[in-house]
Amino acid sequence: MRFPSTPQIEQEIARVRSLTRDLLAGYVAWGPELKYGDTYQAVYGDVFDFVNFRMESVESCLTLLDDSKVSDSLALCRSLLENYMVFALICRGRKYVMVQDLTSLDTEKFKEELAKAEAAWQKSATDGTTSLIAVRKYPDANRHIEYVYDDIRFDDGEPAPVSIYYFHLDEFNPEAMRLKDEDYFEYYPMPPDVRRSDAKYRREQLARYRYILSYDSLKRSLHLNGLLDRAALLRLEAHYTFLGQYLHPTKGAMRRLRNDDNWYDGRPQIGMDRSYRQSAELLASVYVLQLAISFIEEIVNYFDAQPKRDVVFSGTTHLHELLDDAKSSTSYFWFLTNEPSEWDRYNWCVHFASKEDIESWGGYLNSPTEDIKFNKSILGNLESALRRVSNVKAGDYIPPI
Repeated sequence: MRFPSTPQIEQEIARVRSLTRDLLAGYVAWGPELKYGDTYQAVYGDVFDFVNFRMESVESCLTLLDDSKVSDSLALCRSLLENYMVFALICRGRKYVMVQDLTSLDTEKFKEELAKAEAAWQKSATDGTTSLIAVRKYPDANRHIEYVYDDIRFDDGEPAPVSIYYFHLDEFNPEAMRLKDEDYFEYYPMPPDVRRSDAKYRREQLARYRYILSYDSLKRSLHLNGLLDRAALLRLEAHYTFLGQYLHPTKGAMRRLRNDDNWYDGRPQIGMDRSYRQSAELLASVYVLQLAISFIEEIVNYFDAQPKRDVVFSGTTHLHELLDDAKSSTSYFWFLTNEPSEWDRYNWCVHFASKEDIESWGGYLNSPTEDIKFNKSILGNLESALRRVSNVKAGDYIPPI
């Protein structure tokens, strides 16, 4: 299949990439504008460090796209998306969970332990001596208890500048979680007590990943903290799965981004002897921009919210202007927290609304957004949004590009 190329879409691809580069330049230029107070929190440097390396990945995506490596750019976008999930929780994830594994107990004993834990929580909540806000069965595994806490604070009662997710990420050691020292080179055998200590540490790391840092746990925490509602979680799942096709072994995903994707010439080459669809180039470009927006908006809002004793002047005015321009001018792409695109509204009205409904709303653009479901066919949906369509009920749809 060949998606028709047009000068307008070519111009849009260039414009979107230019917007991304402007954002990166604005982010770097922000440094001298940011004024700290007499109190400097060391974690501010770590927060910037996290985003700085993600911006390097954004720049790498642009380099790949300039070299027509669309699928590789999408693969790197998957990594950026997962890192953004962590970063949003570092900045705003004040609620967190701790999970107790009681699989060693039978069902009746587990119920007893759960009842005891609930009673203890109720007593401490009545006494006002706990930040625990819920005790319940852990939904993703049998015979586990989930303890939900609200916020971490300093000894003087002030909130910490970052959430507990920062500390979990800081302390996470994937090597210790997956690799046993005794299976690899050692200068000398470790004594039994050290082996036992290593095994305990490995279990702790596994629990940290399983209950805090795994993809499913990150999703639950984003919802727990009100950062993404259920509809946004479904969009996250669709974007994450789509991008994952270019990171993990799949058949045909990279081929489907090309023109004449059913062409096979049976000889060695780098990639495929057919150009990328123009729509795929636009999609990858918009993904990179949206992810850059997500990170930069998160860190900008983070420093805007810091107490004046720490951050005297955040200096974020110009970055907010860049962010607003980038978001408003790419509203044809429905990502995580923005509204349905004009095409998504139109397409929903064509299939699920009556002519009377559309007239009562004053046109398809005013359709109720809470009823519109995300189209999981992400590339196909964008291609539909780039074509002009007419419908008896909904009228004319004129693409934004």
